[in-house]
Amino acid sequence: MFEITNWIHSPQGSIHFISSLIGLITGAYLLIAKKGTRFHKRVGYLFSIFLVLVNLTALLIYDFNNGRVGPFHFLIPVSLFFFGLWFYPNV
Repeated sequence: MFEITNWIHSPQGSIHFISSLIGLITGAYLLIAKKGTRFHKRVGYLFSIFLVLVNLTALLIYDFNNGRVGPFHFLIPVSLFFFGLWFYPNV
C-alpha cells in the first residue's frame, strides 16, 4: 500500500515534495496558457521560485540513497544552469 511516510522522511522532504507539486502545476499552466499576459508572468515568477526551492531542498535530501549523493543530485547544477539562462533571454 502507498504510504506518504515511505517517501517523505524529513521537513526538507516535505518542502521538496510540496514545492515540486506546485512547480508541476504552475509549469503545466505556463505551457498551455496564453503567453505574455500579466497573470502568465506572475505564474512564471512563482514557478521560478519553486524551481529554486526544489533544487535547494534536494541538496538536503540524501537519506534515500544510503546517505550518499544520488544521480538526481547531479542534475541540480544542470537545472540551475538552465534557470540562469532565463536571465539572459537573447543568448
